[in-house]
Amino acid sequence: MATTSFKNRSRLPIALAGLLLIALAACGQEEEAATTSTATPTTPASPTLSPTPLAIASPSGEPAVCAADSTQQFQDIQQSASFKVFCPTFLPEGFTLDDIQFGEVAGAVGPPTGPGALRAVFKRDDPQGQVEFIQGRPGLSEIVGVRASGQELQGDTAYDGFQGSLFEQAILARSPDGFTHKIAVEQVSTEELQQIAAAMSPVSP
Repeated sequence: MATTSFKNRSRLPIALAGLLLIALAACGQEEEAATTSTATPTTPASPTLSPTPLAIASPSGEPAVCAADSTQQFQDIQQSASFKVFCPTFLPEGFTLDDIQFGEVAGAVGPPTGPGALRAVFKRDDPQGQVEFIQGRPGLSEIVGVRASGQELQGDTAYDGFQGSLFEQAILARSPDGFTHKIAVEQVSTEELQQIAAAMSPVSP
């Protein structure tokens, strides 16, 4: 009986040691699993895209939209004129079309016998002002009157590829095909006169 009791006692520490090793191994596996489950995977950052610039459509090739609702009147004259007719696409606020004519000499009555000339007058009541356009082959007095009005100024007067002479209250120019273009103003600043000239556009593309 004593011998049997000794054997049972000697096996107990070995069994306990085995259980302890199994428990430690299980704890290690649980810690590894916990570490794996709580780790947040790193996601590569998405590249930043620059916004695409907006494309602005060019109105080139489209008929001009004349200021003060005068498009139709200028288009009607273009049907009769043998030269390229231009119209203002900008006028200072308050101007309306007062008169538009086409004749052999600007202001003449009846059909032209030559290339003819266009005369269009826009007026403003408050404050009072006037913008006059003459194009084509007007009378010589129209040209002489501008040159006699004062000294030529330095400044840009270009529209549609040709330059003009700038005066305080007028612009006198000649198109590449040899036709006269005159813009004369009253109670309108020289700066506004330059803006009007810069916004001149052919009635027909």
